[in-house]
Amino acid sequence: MAIKLAKLQFDLGNVFYRFSFRWNGKSDLDFSTMTLSTQAEDIKNMVDYILDNSNLDTIIPVCYSMWASSLLAAIQKYPEIEKYFEKYFFFAPSFDFLENRKKKMWDGRMQEWKENWYVEVKNDARGIIEKLPYFFVEDAEEYDLKKAFESLKKPMTIVHGNEDDVVPIEATRDFISLWKWEIDFHEVNDGHKLVKGYRKVKEVVLGGEN
Repeated sequence: MAIKLAKLQFDLGNVFYRFSFRWNGKSDLDFSTMTLSTQAEDIKNMVDYILDNSNLDTIIPVCYSMWASSLLAAIQKYPEIEKYFEKYFFFAPSFDFLENRKKKMWDGRMQEWKENWYVEVKNDARGIIEKLPYFFVEDAEEYDLKKAFESLKKPMTIVHGNEDDVVPIEATRDFISLWKWEIDFHEVNDGHKLVKGYRKVKEVVLGGEN
């Protein structure tokens, strides 16, 4: 997804910054150092880098899956960065990664996670099982991501598949109901990776062009 969007922006003559949070995603490392706070710090550092090293004065965040949670955490922790955001694109967003993860766990699993200090989860970006430490939970519980979502003031576009079994679309509808402004929301017949729905993703990024 990110590579396709980067190429699309390059073809349009736009600047597109893509980075890997603490070397997660498709890099060689794993979830072992990941928290919302570390990701929020990464986003803040990226905003500072762009503003200090380019002639850009506005940024358009493009978030896929759990990076929606990361952006909301960054805005809650560093509210001053929101003024630099022109609008938001969210694709198959997991606006509350921890809550979504909790709903996937059976009775007693959270206690097991706490006692063992880690839980094995599927890294959907890499398609492998990794260990997610319990300190991710302790850190995430410090954030009110719904409150952060409500605080957003810029135009927002969301594309989510109604066949998504990783982040159910109902979770996105729940967040949308909190927002007082109009949202450009597109529900597509697709799963989490938006393979079939990429045409709609491309359409909204191009502003309706094909």
